[in-house]
Amino acid sequence: MDIAGIIDYSTGFFIMAGIYAVFSLGLNIHWGYSGLFNIGIAGFFALGAYTSALLTTAVPNPSLFDDFKFGGDLSEQLGVFNLGVDLWFVIAMLAAGLVSGVVAAAVGFI
Repeated sequence: MDIAGIIDYSTGFFIMAGIYAVFSLGLNIHWGYSGLFNIGIAGFFALGAYTSALLTTAVPNPSLFDDFKFGGDLSEQLGVFNLGVDLWFVIAMLAAGLVSGVVAAAVGFI
């Protein structure tokens, strides 16, 4: 067995387990202790997941964006550090949190 594949799989598994644990704890606190059904927690969870999925999927036809040469060069330089850390995942997570926060502020304002 390839140890790198096992480490990648277990890392992804524990990340997803942690995300679902935080989600279930939020539902347990709100619905379990207070007895109030709140679909907003699931809505913000879905909004963050959708935003993250949009930002991390590959572009179907990269040649469409050849006109934006500066953005391509910039993303190529910023995309991967020397340590091999993928910056796009971090950007997607921050953007998902930002979108969820903006929607939460808009919903709270109403």
